[in-house]
Amino acid sequence: MASDLWPKDARQIETVKSVYIYRTPNWEDFVQLGTTEIRQYGDDSIQVQRRLRAMLEDLMETLPERRARILHKELALLATSSKRALSGSG
Repeated sequence: MASDLWPKDARQIETVKSVYIYRTPNWEDFVQLGTTEIRQYGDDSIQVQRRLRAMLEDLMETLPERRARILHKELALLATSSKRALSGSG
């Protein structure tokens, strides 16, 4: 854990040279990265919307439930953007 890297008292400060913490992407980051741009730039294409929806639904069926929350969120965002695009108010 990152808190274990920090000195606990003044004596330990001399031994700690530097600490670099780098946040790595997680599952939600990858899903958002992989779907947001496709959804935004493909919102006027029924085929793109259909294929993106099929991908999300397939992932929800095949992946463990712990991975499904972000997929449900992306599916809802896709439905909203699809309605907006089809109604002409986007």
